[in-house]
Amino acid sequence: MPIQIFCTISFSSSQEKHTVKGPAESDHNKSLYDQHNPEDSEKDSKEEEEELEEKDEGTAPNLAAFANNCTLHGANHIFIGNGFGVRQSLWAGAFLISLTIFLSQVAGRIFYYLEYHHITQLDEQESPQLTFPAVTFCNINRIRGSQLTYDYLSYISPLLGYDVGTYLEAGFPLATPSFDVPEEPLNLLNFYDRSSHQLEDMMLACRYRGEICRPEDFTMQIKFHGLHQVFSVHQSCPHRAFWLMAILASMALLLTWSSNRIHYLLSWPVHTKLHILYSPNLTFPAVTLCNNNLVLLRRMSRADLHLGGYWLGLLNKNLQPAPAVQTLLWDPQWLWLGNLLDFSHYLPPLPPQEQSTQRLLDRLGHQLEEMLLSCHFQGERCGPHNFTTVFTRYGKCYTFNSGQSDKPPLITMKGGTGNGLEIMLDIQQDEYLPVWGETDETSFEAGIKVQIHSQDEPPFIDQLGFGVAPGFQTFVSCQEQRLIYLPPPWGDCKSVTVESEFYDTYSITACRIDCETRYLVENCNCRMVHMPGDAPYCTPEQYKECADPALDFLVERDNDYCLCEMPCNVTRYGKELSMVKIPSKASAKYLAKKYNKSEQYIGENILVLDIFFEALNYETIEQKKAYEVAGLLGDIGGQMGLFIGASLLTVLELFDYAYEVIKFHLCRRDKCEKKHKGNNSDKGVALSLDDVKRHNPCESIRGHPAGMTYAANILPHHPARGTFEDFTC
Repeated sequence: MPIQIFCTISFSSSQEKHTVKGPAESDHNKSLYDQHNPEDSEKDSKEEEEELEEKDEGTAPNLAAFANNCTLHGANHIFIGNGFGVRQSLWAGAFLISLTIFLSQVAGRIFYYLEYHHITQLDEQESPQLTFPAVTFCNINRIRGSQLTYDYLSYISPLLGYDVGTYLEAGFPLATPSFDVPEEPLNLLNFYDRSSHQLEDMMLACRYRGEICRPEDFTMQIKFHGLHQVFSVHQSCPHRAFWLMAILASMALLLTWSSNRIHYLLSWPVHTKLHILYSPNLTFPAVTLCNNNLVLLRRMSRADLHLGGYWLGLLNKNLQPAPAVQTLLWDPQWLWLGNLLDFSHYLPPLPPQEQSTQRLLDRLGHQLEEMLLSCHFQGERCGPHNFTTVFTRYGKCYTFNSGQSDKPPLITMKGGTGNGLEIMLDIQQDEYLPVWGETDETSFEAGIKVQIHSQDEPPFIDQLGFGVAPGFQTFVSCQEQRLIYLPPPWGDCKSVTVESEFYDTYSITACRIDCETRYLVENCNCRMVHMPGDAPYCTPEQYKECADPALDFLVERDNDYCLCEMPCNVTRYGKELSMVKIPSKASAKYLAKKYNKSEQYIGENILVLDIFFEALNYETIEQKKAYEVAGLLGDIGGQMGLFIGASLLTVLELFDYAYEVIKFHLCRRDKCEKKHKGNNSDKGVALSLDDVKRHNPCESIRGHPAGMTYAANILPHHPARGTFEDFTC
C-alpha cells in the first residue's frame, strides 16, 4: 500500500559561521584551531558559555513536563503537549472538584479546631480499694433547751426573737450554770459549742465495716504503588510475582478495613457529650401540685351526690347506697351522709347540662386559698394569685409560675435553700373522701402530688409526679437538664413535630394527652376534665362506664395507638429529695396556736415544700454523630494510602484506563482501517517523530544496498532518490 508523507524541512541560513559536523571532526578542528589561536579559542569558549546561559535563562519551563513528573495525581492527564480537548476538560473538572472538596474539608476542620471543643469522658473503673467519703450531718435544732442558762439566754435572745421573761412564760425552765466549764469570753463559737447537741449524747450505735466506731472517729467540720513493578518487562518473573502477591495482600487488607468502616458507618453510631454550663440567672420551672383527695365530701350536697355518687363509689346504678356504705351509715358520725343519700323524694335540678363534671370538681375540689398557709419565693411573699388553676386526673390542681401571657416566667438569681419556692400547705385530711372500695377516683394516700416541669410542657402529674407527705418538710434540689437528641437513623427523636390543634409546642406529654383525647372522643363521644378541645365533658356516669375503662385499656394494653416519639430538644429537671420531721416538739404548740388547730392536726395535715436550684448551672446532654461520611472517606483514604498508595484521582485513572481498553476492543480493526483508508485517499498521514522512532525503520533501511531507488510517489513532487535512509534517519 503506498504511503504519502508530508515533511517540513528547514535549511540553515547562509549567515551561520559553522556547520554541524561529526563529533570526531569537530574535536579535531577545534584542537587545531586552539593550537594556532589560543586567545581566540578562550574568547570563543567564553562566548559559547554566555550563549548557553542566555539560552537557558530565556527558555520557559515546560508545564506539560512538570505535570508528567510531579506526584500530584491527575495533573499529567490535564497538561498534555498536543492541546486541550474534551478528555483534558473532564480531568480538569474532576481535579477541581476534588480540590474544592479538599479545601472545604480543610476549612471545616480549621473552624472546628478554632471552636476549641472538649469532650467529657465518662468511664466506669474497678478498684481494689476506695477512699470512703466524709459524712457530715447536723441536728436541725441548733440549741438544746436543757443547756440554756440565764446568761446564755440573755446572750442569744436577740437571735431567738424573745427575752428571758417570754421564755419562762412559755413554761420552759432554765438550766443551772455549770461551774466545771472554764471561764472564757462568751461568743457564738463558745455558745454553740456548749449548748448544741453533743455527738456523745445523740449517737446510740455506730459501726463501720462491722467494727464499732466511737465519737472520737468524728471531727467537727497518589499513585497506584507497585503496579509498574508487576507489569514491567525489564523485571524477572520472581520479582514480578512477589510484587503481585504484595499488591493482592494490600488490596485484601484495604477491602477488609474499608468494609469494616462502612459497616460501622451504617450502624449510625453516636456518642453523648456532657457539659455543665454556668449562667447568671435561670428561669424557675413550673411547679404543679395536687391534693391526693379528689373532692371534699362534707361539702357535697344532695344534688352533688345524685350526680357523682355512682362515680365515687357511694351509690350503685339504681342510686341506692353501696353495700359497704350501708354498714357504716348506722354510725352516728355518718348519719348526715345517710340522710343525703336518700333520694326517694328527690327531683334532680334542671337543666342537667349545667351540672357538668368540670363544674363539680371546680367547686368541690380543694381550694388553694384554704390549703396554702404560707408562700415565699426568693424571700418575698407570694399567694394564691401567683398560681394558675389546672385540671388533671387528680381533679383541681394548681401551677406556680405557669408562664402564661399575663404571668411571665420568674427568674432566679441565686441557688440554694431560701432562693426558690417555699410553701406550707394544709392537706385537709379530715375532708378526705372515705374509701369504701377501690375506684380510680379514690386514694389510699394522704398528701400532695408535685410535678416540676417546663412552661412549654403540660402537667402529666398522675404518671410523672412525686409525692410529698404531711408531717415532713421536703427539700427538692433541682438541676436543669437540656437534652439534645439526634433524629433517625442515628437516634429516635422526632425532628419534625406533628402539628397539634391543642398545643403549640411538641412534647411527649402533649402528644400523650392529645392522643388520649382523640381516643376518648372516638370511643366515648366525650372528654375528661383535664383534656383539651371543644368536645363535651364526660358525665360522672360516662366516667364510670366508658372513660376510665377506655383510658386504662389505652395505657396498659393498646400501646400501638399512641406512639409518641422523643422530641430532639427536651428540658427536664433532675431532682434530689430530702426531708425532715415537722413540726418539732418545740414548734408544735406554736403552730397549733398560730393556725388555731390541735397539735395532732398539725402533725397529720401540715407539710412544707422547699424547691430550689442546687446551683446556677445547667447540664447539657447532647448526642453527637460518632462517625460521619468525612470520617469514612478519611479512613478509607488512609487505608488506600497505607496499603496501595492510591487516591481518588488514582481510581479515576483506573476508570479512564478501563474506558480506553473497552473502547479499543469495541472498535473493530476492519472498521477502523476502512475509516482511515477512506480518510487518507486524498490526504497524507502526519507522522510524528515519536511514531517514526517507535517503529524504528532505520534498522531495516540501513541494511539495503546502496543506490537502491524508491518510487517517486513516496515524496510527492520530488524526484526519486537513493539515499532515503539518510533523509529519514
